[in-house]
Amino acid sequence: MGQLNESPRGAVLSLREAAAATNVSYSTIKRRQPEFTHAYRDSSGTWRMPISDLLGAGLKLRIGSAEPVSQPSELPMNGAELVKARAEIQELGAKLAAERERRLVAETEARLLAANLDDFRRLALAGPPKAQEPAPVPVAAPAATEPVQAAGAAAVVAESPSEPVRARRGLWRGYGGD
Repeated sequence: MGQLNESPRGAVLSLREAAAATNVSYSTIKRRQPEFTHAYRDSSGTWRMPISDLLGAGLKLRIGSAEPVSQPSELPMNGAELVKARAEIQELGAKLAAERERRLVAETEARLLAANLDDFRRLALAGPPKAQEPAPVPVAAPAATEPVQAAGAAAVVAESPSEPVRARRGLWRGYGGD
């Protein structure tokens, strides 16, 4: 098998290298080429396909005379690489937890801002507040605290000079010969 080339998409193989690595014929790889969505031609015109496309299409890689490898995680690692990978996983887990917390805070702020925006929209649609009429000026009432009867009219009661004058109808008005 030829040398693995690296690209931004990961390790890539030519068609012949892919056939040898997966233990299938060249014609099978050529026929299944439309399944390899990230395959491309390099500057020399040779087709290159990422190993991830081969695995995604259900092909199994064979490394040397070893058993087939169906997932990249099954590739052999030495002890130092394994320790480093586990430390990176823990670091990424901590970063993920921090990002989730930031996301929750941002979502809460977004909900509050949306509620405020709805309030502002309602106010804008309602228009400016209507001007209120000035309060009526109270009329000075007689100083007496006893009701004053007007002939055939409503009684006027003034509790104090600061209260407005209230007119009250007599209880029997309309029942008699007033």
